[in-house]
Amino acid sequence: MKERVISKEVVFEDYFRIEKWIYQYEKDNGELTEPVDRMAFKRPDSAAVIVFNTETSKVLLVKQFRHCTYEKGPGWIIETVAGGIDTGETAADAACRESIEEIGYRIHNVEKISTFYASPGCSTERMIVFYGEVTNADKIADGGGEEHESEFVFTVEYTLDEIAAAIANDEINDAKTVIGCNYVLKKYGY
Repeated sequence: MKERVISKEVVFEDYFRIEKWIYQYEKDNGELTEPVDRMAFKRPDSAAVIVFNTETSKVLLVKQFRHCTYEKGPGWIIETVAGGIDTGETAADAACRESIEEIGYRIHNVEKISTFYASPGCSTERMIVFYGEVTNADKIADGGGEEHESEFVFTVEYTLDEIAAAIANDEINDAKTVIGCNYVLKKYGY
């Protein structure tokens, strides 16, 4: 399948970038579509990690304010540890760094769960989700996020029963977090 780019224009560039594209793409019969006019939200990939404390059998998540959720919900939502992948950094390294920054734990036994597009109709960002384990001794920093990035996050802990209930009740409704939590539930026999 091929694509024919007619034009591409940067219409916004600040914390992120938005491009306006006009393109055609090949249909299954080999013909090109009529020109399609779309905006693309250009973002680098991000890494997330669902953190499980093997001593307490609890999942460690973060609670933080997300402006984009305020209009339709509480604003403060429950999420996995997550953040952007810095230039030259692997997704797994980013997950480990974010764990220390956000919850103060050094994670071990890191396993990749999934890679998915956050919103493929309009965004280039992919999310790479990991599972990682900690013990109480792995608490090496305060966590809480990076103040210079306006991050103010709070660690919240859930038992596996509480995770299952929180997903069922839409208390946890962030895609990467639901994916990570369901992985943990399956891994531990739920």
